[in-house]
Order: sequence, then structure tokens, then C-alpha cells
Amino acid sequence: MKAIVYIDGFNLYHGRLRRSDYKWLDPVKLFEAILAKQDPDIELVQVKFFTARVKARYSRHGQKAVVSQDHYHRALKHLYPERLQIYTGYFSDEPATLIKYKGRKSADIDINHREEVWKIEEKQSDVRLSIEMYRDAMQGKCDLTILCSADSDLVPPLEAIQSDTDVKTAVVLPRRFESDPTKRRPPNRRLTQLMSHQWTREYIHEDELANSKLPDRIGRSGKKPIDCPEHWH
Repeated sequence: MKAIVYIDGFNLYHGRLRRSDYKWLDPVKLFEAILAKQDPDIELVQVKFFTARVKARYSRHGQKAVVSQDHYHRALKHLYPERLQIYTGYFSDEPATLIKYKGRKSADIDINHREEVWKIEEKQSDVRLSIEMYRDAMQGKCDLTILCSADSDLVPPLEAIQSDTDVKTAVVLPRRFESDPTKRRPPNRRLTQLMSHQWTREYIHEDELANSKLPDRIGRSGKKPIDCPEHWH
């Protein structure tokens, strides 16, 4: 069974990689390991990575964050010129008036208490992911579509693939495994319900990430090597 993995980069970063030592991640190696555990008969033919360009003024590391992302993308393209594709959207920013956060309960919402903020949104990534995932399924490029995301906005393209094609679907949620049951957050219900007759993997484990890091230095014939950013260690 041939599989293509579609990674929601923003969701993977904030769900599993942020504040970790695993940002210098080899996604091909990671999903080869995950699929070997899930079903050794699955062949990973391609990984498609959807992300957005970092904006220096909204990052704690400023311009370093932009350079680090560029180094990471160049490293992946060098190692996997055929098996991995990177699709880049962008971040938009605009002033907005939003309701001030007081708590998670609806009773805490006071529509008269608003704050002026900069609203920062990722653009095009989800749309590109949805189109690419559906198009590949319709063109018969794989037998299995695997989505790495916990974003319920991606339920519609999965539903369309299930109804319009014979391609099977699966989801890997970019979440940390908590051994303490009281600390576990419930998975996205819309995604898990959709996958009830397929399969869902609710966690990416620590050892899987640790064993899937890129080399700290990636040499390139006749070119300057690409090093892991210092603040990513």
C-alpha cells in the first residue's frame, strides 16, 4: 500500500515541537518509523509539508527565526529532493478588535470588553493542503492518505476523499503522550469520529522524535554545509 503524508506544519510545530529540542526534525524518517509500527506493508512514497514564512517582527528570535527556517527548508530539500515537497504560504497581519479572554466558559464572555490587537493569521497553507490531498487521491497517486494535523478545518477534504475515491485515509495527531491520564487532552472529536472506521494515531512519542532528528551538520558537495540553528538545540 502506497502512502503520502500531508503535514500541517503550523499544527505540528505548536502541537508537538514548540519548546522542544526536536525542531531540526526529519519528517520522512519520523513517518517511516510511525508507519513501520502501524503497518509494515505501508510504503511511504512522499511527504508533503505545508507551512508559512516566518515574520521576524513576530518572532522572539527576530531575523534569526527567518534564517533558521530557511536553513531547515534547504536541508530537507537537499536530503529529499524527490520524496519531500515543501509548500509555503504566508502570514497576514491586520489590526482587529477582539473580545478579551477571561476564561474558557461561555459565561466568561463579555462582548462589551474588547481589546485592540494585531491579528496574525496563516494564509493559504490549509487550502493548499486540502487541494493537494484531494487532487492526489483523485489522480490515484496513493492508496492511503495520511494527514498530520489536529485541525478540524481539514475534515471536509478527508470526507471528500472518502466519498469520491477508494483511497483510504488516516490521521496522526501531533500531540504529546501523557502517562498521567489526568493531564491528557481529549483528541479532536471531528477528526477521530471521521476516522472511526479507518485509523487514528493520537500521539507522536518522545522516542520517535528523538530518533528522527537531522544530523547537526549536513554536508553538501561543493557547497557550504547546513548547520542546525544554535537556539534549536
